[in-house]
Amino acid sequence: MKHKHADLIHAWADGAEIEFYDITHWVHMPKPNWVDAALYRVKPEPMPDVVRYFNVFGDHTMGCAHVSVVVAAVAASATNNIARIGCVRLTIDGETGKLAVEVVE
Repeated sequence: MKHKHADLIHAWADGAEIEFYDITHWVHMPKPNWVDAALYRVKPEPMPDVVRYFNVFGDHTMGCAHVSVVVAAVAASATNNIARIGCVRLTIDGETGKLAVEVVE
């Protein structure tokens, strides 16, 4: 009869990193003990960051900035009060989901 964790044991023998579920979270196991009742998995690949760039447009009559991808560009062509004032990069961390903002220009 095949061992309950046979596929994971083979993956580990081939160099895969194995994690063990410790009640609330996954923990890296350099040398798993392969207990039948335990939950194991191959460590998943890290999620990539999502990066987007946005032009920043400012309304010079009201003193406020509008961040948009398309609408601000359309608005900028519709009135003389709105002009492009810079660019920002928004990065969402693939693992934590946290947002980082950087002024590019």
